Amino acid sequence: RYTYIQDATAAMYIYDQAGNKTNGLADSMVVSSFIGKLTTYNGMLELIPEYVGEVLSSDSAISPVEVSLMQLDETYQAKFVKVMNVTFAAGETFGAAHNTTTYALAESDILTQIRYRDNELSGTEIPTTPQNLTALVYQYNTTIELALLKLEEYVPEPTDCENVPSM
Repeated sequence: RYTYIQDATAAMYIYDQAGNKTNGLADSMVVSSFIGKLTTYNGMLELIPEYVGEVLSSDSAISPVEVSLMQLDETYQAKFVKVMNVTFAAGETFGAAHNTTTYALAESDILTQIRYRDNELSGTEIPTTPQNLTALVYQYNTTIELALLKLEEYVPEPTDCENVPSM
């Protein structure tokens, strides 16, 4: 079982192979503490839990950190992010849910590893227009990857046409 935890200062990937330490944890929960062994797996820092503290709250949603694609590096490991104004390199079709497929992004060397829980994206055409990607960041060796949680069309901020000098 894979779990991601985050607070205002940092994020961590929790790997609980048996699922017996993190069983019962869900999105938006606040937990008092985690104790375990830190290890690195293919470049990704992870915690193998030995103890998970009590659940203090079950309704504490975390807002994603807004970043550009070029800002992403190893300091964003395990963070919940919203990557703004991203274009996929090819207009293919999204594969089946629960499968993992890697898609290239037009703006960089970053690969987007698509994982999603439901069939919302399955079989739909990959958009060719800029998108905002809400995702979890992880690292595989030296490659930064994104696990997509939400895809929405990028809408640029309106410009203030009234303050543009005339010619």
